[in-house]
Parts: sequence; structure tokens; C-alpha cells
Amino acid sequence: MPFSWKNKAIFIKTFGCKVNQIESHTIEEALKRSGYKLVADDTEADIVIVNSCIVTHRATRKLRTYINNITKDKEVYLTGCGLFLANHKELNFKREVIYIKKEEI
Repeated sequence: MPFSWKNKAIFIKTFGCKVNQIESHTIEEALKRSGYKLVADDTEADIVIVNSCIVTHRATRKLRTYINNITKDKEVYLTGCGLFLANHKELNFKREVIYIKKEEI
């Protein structure tokens, strides 16, 4: 993991299909094996990893709303197909979001 996540609580939020659910589970297991602390709720987290889906406008809207509502004291990392819109105005996040490929986690 290229990030300084040690001693921080991590929450993984998944949007989308079965593939995203499986990928989030794989990320979660890898983080656990590496000794990272995972929590069951984003309110308990220091870091929120969002495995995104942008297949429909509704999915994109749900993603944007969720990320914009995360409190500013948390680091937010976006992975999944939302990376394809990383520079697209449609995402229009109102907070800092760090874009990360799943392979980098």
C-alpha cells in the first residue's frame, strides 16, 4: 500500500454490481491480511474507500451524493469504474477525492 493508512480506521463503500461487491471483498481481505483496521460504518472511519459504479445517471448521482456527504475530516479514495469519469464535470465532487486503481490498494 503506497499510502500511510496504518493506525487509521478504513471503511469500504460499494456501489454497483456483483463484480464490484466481489472486488470490494477482495480489497477488504487484502487490507485485513496486511494488518489494517476495517470498520463497519463510515462514521467510525478515518479513510473511506468508495468502489464506484457509474453505469447509469442514477448510479452516478448516488455516488456523488454519498461522497459529498462524507465529513471533511475523512480521506476519500475513489476506485472502480468512477475512475473513467475522474476528470469529468458530471462527478462534481464538493470535496477532495483521491483517485486510486484497485491494483494500488
